[in-house]
Amino acid sequence: MMTTKPRASLGFGDDDDAPNPAEALKNFDPKAFQTPKPRPSNDRPDKDTIRKAGELAGFKSREGDKPAKEAAPAARAKPPRRQRHLTGRSEQVNLRATPEMKARFQALAEAHFATDADAFERAIELLEKHARS
Repeated sequence: MMTTKPRASLGFGDDDDAPNPAEALKNFDPKAFQTPKPRPSNDRPDKDTIRKAGELAGFKSREGDKPAKEAAPAARAKPPRRQRHLTGRSEQVNLRATPEMKARFQALAEAHFATDADAFERAIELLEKHARS
């Protein structure tokens, strides 16, 4: 036999004895929800003053000796990669290689094949051919 107990109120206003939403809208004032006015600007010191105070306190810059504008192009000196296209390949092969070996593989792939996957497939074929002979 199943008995039904009244459900405890959770305080979210969704109880059966909650007021009618239409009644609640009668007291709704949209002006109460206006966006707050922007805060006045504070009196922060400029960046040079902050940098000098940090140097006096013994803090070291994370940016190094060179300005960030000069160091940025050298950090991004990667060769441009070709556009990838969709194929029927659905599996991914991950492996570790040295940066030099990766660069050699990608250079060979770009020079002789359409994609890295084509170069990988050709390398497997050549390894199998070499193993048979």
